[in-house]
Amino acid sequence: MSRRFPIEDNNKLQEKMSFLEENGFNYNFDRDIFINQNTLTVTSIEFVDDHSLDEIKKDITSPNKKNKPRFLFNHRFSRNKRLALAAEIFPKYHPNKP
Repeated sequence: MSRRFPIEDNNKLQEKMSFLEENGFNYNFDRDIFINQNTLTVTSIEFVDDHSLDEIKKDITSPNKKNKPRFLFNHRFSRNKRLALAAEIFPKYHPNKP
């Protein structure tokens, strides 16, 4: 099922998506998420749609000091779901290693 956006919002969404792609994010069509393997950051299309470009810039450019996966979604996941998703989309990430 594909998500439909009003035409007037489509340009804003496209601008946000282009920004993400320019900053190392790849779109995962199966999950409707953007993934940045280098920064261990994942964001949903809903988060991108619901937040301003300035908010997105602030969130994705803030340092990942803990070097743990960051999930930018409109809702919270349980720890187990975050770990399972991280293991699936960040194959080099090992939460049990120092």
